[in-house]
Amino acid sequence: MNITNKEFRMTKPREVVLAVLRSRKEHLTADQIFEIAKELYPGIGFASVYRSLRLFEKYGLVESVSFGSRRKKHYQLKGRRNKVKIHLVCTNCAKIKDFSERNKEVRRFLNEISDLLYKKYKFKLSSFDMQIFGECEECKK
Repeated sequence: MNITNKEFRMTKPREVVLAVLRSRKEHLTADQIFEIAKELYPGIGFASVYRSLRLFEKYGLVESVSFGSRRKKHYQLKGRRNKVKIHLVCTNCAKIKDFSERNKEVRRFLNEISDLLYKKYKFKLSSFDMQIFGECEECKK
């Protein structure tokens, strides 16, 4: 990271927030990041986590996505998302799981949608973002 702006000083709380995001592949809410960050740096406050996330997003280090009716933002390091994004969102606990586009059936489905969009609307698909809502395995128990 080579940002030379006075607004962007790498403070201890910001280092911790980045460390949390680097250590996790899944999307995390600010609350989840705060809970993990407290274990690494007990003096960190929620406001510091939230401000750090907003600053990282502003400078393009982090990207966020809002899911579900609660519209809570979920954060992830930029570049970890694929061009094909399929998110399984639990309507009970709001956990998010990325569904892999490497699956052969999913790849076929996406190709069919892409072909249909082009044939019907002359629309060339460049990326795909889908949210599928339901109940996760833990909430079914």
